[in-house]
Amino acid sequence: MGLDPLSIGVGIATNLATDIIKHYAQRLEGTLVGQGLKEIGLIEKTRDDHLKEILVETLQLYFEKYPFYDLSGVISFFQDPATAQQIGNYIFDHQPEDRQIIESTLTKHITNTPTTRILLERRGGKPEQIIPNFLICYRQVLYKHTNAAEKAILLTVLDGADSVIAEIRASEERMRKFANETLQAQVQILRGDVSALLPGQLIGSYRIQKYLVTGTFGSLYLAEIEGTATLVVLKVISVPASVRLYHDVFSLNTDLISLKHPSILPIIDIHLNGILPYIVTAYATGGALSDRIRRHGPNALPLSEALTIISQIGRALAYLHQQSIIHRGIQPASILFDDVSNALLTGFDLAVKAGAVKHHLQSNHIGAENYMAPEQSRGIASEKSDQYALACIAYELFTGRPPLKEPLSSSSTHRQKKPLSAPQLINPKIPAQIGHATLKALSIKPDQRYDGVEAFITALVKH
Repeated sequence: MGLDPLSIGVGIATNLATDIIKHYAQRLEGTLVGQGLKEIGLIEKTRDDHLKEILVETLQLYFEKYPFYDLSGVISFFQDPATAQQIGNYIFDHQPEDRQIIESTLTKHITNTPTTRILLERRGGKPEQIIPNFLICYRQVLYKHTNAAEKAILLTVLDGADSVIAEIRASEERMRKFANETLQAQVQILRGDVSALLPGQLIGSYRIQKYLVTGTFGSLYLAEIEGTATLVVLKVISVPASVRLYHDVFSLNTDLISLKHPSILPIIDIHLNGILPYIVTAYATGGALSDRIRRHGPNALPLSEALTIISQIGRALAYLHQQSIIHRGIQPASILFDDVSNALLTGFDLAVKAGAVKHHLQSNHIGAENYMAPEQSRGIASEKSDQYALACIAYELFTGRPPLKEPLSSSSTHRQKKPLSAPQLINPKIPAQIGHATLKALSIKPDQRYDGVEAFITALVKH
């Protein structure tokens, strides 16, 4: 076994793919994938040679995307018959990995191989992520390089809930129904009909209960976690052709799941690599701030209620900024309430890492136009842009009207030439200190706003 990192070419990827097919326990016809493809008439076009092509592309993408795995020990791990069989069992037949086999094979080829172990540690690679990262690439290849029908079967077998897999495995009739329902649902999504999912349809581990609403980047459904009574909200992602998934929107991907704060709506699951990309969040039963504003309109909210909402969301934003995350989409519709009226921040479609490359979306894709800082409309976002958006909401809650009514346009940088009326002049119940703090956070120039959102919140509550 060589000691130096290897350069992965088509030949090595082809050999690894051949090994996975060769060492796999069953032929395609005897697997769930094979049965599903047969039901929709694709089995003749999707035999072992085609699956090998998919695996070759997957392995090439894998070593390109994760170059720290480009090591002789990692390659020999994939070449091991035990590894090849475990991967084949999982992706073709939904058989769970045997962790004992995987761990012993990792030990054999990586832990007990000093050069590979040391190089992997230096590069920041983790042995336990070798197969999960491979599966990420496999999903991406399926998404980009297979037709709709084949993609539907392969991805559903890969990601379906265990209870559903057990059901379709037990009956040819159920397999036939599964294949037809899966194909129908996925074709609807490909046609852009994301509001067409029906109650009872299963998406991953989530059974659709009812359609809720369609927004800029997809449709929301009330769903139930399969086998439980837990309600969640599943958002089926649909982005315009001019918007780049993973770059313009949803760039944080699964990093969002790690966000833990009492004023952030929990994000339970993110699945963006399949034919049907979706995000799952907790279900907030108290509605949205936008609904509450409409019910009170044109009147302001009670001051104590408004301050509580702004303080809770401000603390959530401060937490995000500590994680170097900019929300970019603060608006009343992205603030929900739980059953005891705690405010919860959601709507992370546009969230990005601070310091990321410049993101500029067309105005009809940006979303919260009347809550957007002037610099953000030019594609420049920072923590102070989020502060500005929060101040727009504060102004609206204090006065009953948004500070900006003119939509974004080519002259959007001039839309606030006329000084804003102080909140206390519109609503005499607002203390002057709160009005001054709000106007400071609404300054046109970012450097004239507060240093951070926490300072803004402190100024509001000091009255």
